[in-house]
Amino acid sequence: PRLEAHALEGRLAETESDLRGYLREAYKIGPARYLKVVAAASSPSQVAAGYRAIEALSLTEERRIESFRADRRLLDEVLADLQAQEGALWTLQAQLHGKARDLHVVRARKQSVLAGLQREQTSQKELLTDLVQVEQEVQTLLSRLAQPGPLEPVPSLGFARFRGLLEWPARGRLAVPYGNVRHPRFSTEVPHPGVDIAAAPGQDVRSVFDGRVVFSDWFKGYGQMVVIDHGDGYLSVYGHVDERLVTAGQDIGKGELIARSGEDGSFDQPGLYFEIRHDGRPEDPARWLRGAPGAVAGRKRPVAHDHRESRKAP
Repeated sequence: PRLEAHALEGRLAETESDLRGYLREAYKIGPARYLKVVAAASSPSQVAAGYRAIEALSLTEERRIESFRADRRLLDEVLADLQAQEGALWTLQAQLHGKARDLHVVRARKQSVLAGLQREQTSQKELLTDLVQVEQEVQTLLSRLAQPGPLEPVPSLGFARFRGLLEWPARGRLAVPYGNVRHPRFSTEVPHPGVDIAAAPGQDVRSVFDGRVVFSDWFKGYGQMVVIDHGDGYLSVYGHVDERLVTAGQDIGKGELIARSGEDGSFDQPGLYFEIRHDGRPEDPARWLRGAPGAVAGRKRPVAHDHRESRKAP
């Protein structure tokens, strides 16, 4: 359409120029030229011939004018069509720009999601690496604690005969069971060699059986921790406590108060973390404990949560 419009505009300009020239000449001569043609004729046949020549000239000019008008109408139609196409093109370009912006936003969101997934994957790998490292470190610690020390070894107390008969070390529901569990923040399975008891901060934590305290200190991944040796290779582990009320080397009786539950936990929730290990290998504590989760033997006493350093074991 654009080439056709250019061709029509050229033809119209040429025709318009010719018509302007014709009109100027006609204006200069005026109507008398037709009379001069008739007057110059010497016979009726010449008059008729002159009349026919004048008529042919008029018809030629009339056809030129009609052609000019037709070209003008056609040009108007072509220009209107061209304008409509240009409008449609602008609309299409605007839509394309909008889609390009939407695509840019989608790509940016996709990159953000991918970056988040990569960060989460990195965090998951770091978490699993830390958990493996903590497990190795606690295995090393427990192996070292199992070695003969300056004190007499803990005698056989018959711990194995009390499977399913031990009291729970603290009151509270079973929050996280033994075994591989899904981490609430990273949605990936992680090893969990003990159980989490949702004990409120400051509650009593009691020994599940007679034995000797072999560790009472802070430990990476377990927080403030107490470990009790029950003889025959059996150990009970109490992690994430707030107050440690016993010291290493201290003999402990069944149900004796050893700590207060803390505000930390294995999965960012307050509670007591509890393990039972035999020869360094973890076992499911729920198979050793009896009754409903958190049912503790002994007289119920009011919580006395005191953070003074003088009450904490070294």
